[in-house]
Amino acid sequence: MKLTFTITFIFLLMMGACSNRGAYEAFQANNRQQCFKLPMSQRDDCLDRASKPYNTYERERREASIQLQSHLRQPDEK
Repeated sequence: MKLTFTITFIFLLMMGACSNRGAYEAFQANNRQQCFKLPMSQRDDCLDRASKPYNTYERERREASIQLQSHLRQPDEK
């Protein structure tokens, strides 16, 4: 299964069709497959983490980036 994912991912990169969304979705699909190898007690949490929509991920990534930039611009308070 991992080989199939790797070949698919490389093919997408070579075709130049691998956008950020495509890469994210490919990685999430692989993560979901890995969740099924976990015990049932951990599987649901894993699947929840691996099922975050790209738009949600991108919004959270942008918010975190803005917060980090804001934090880095503030002078140290001592």
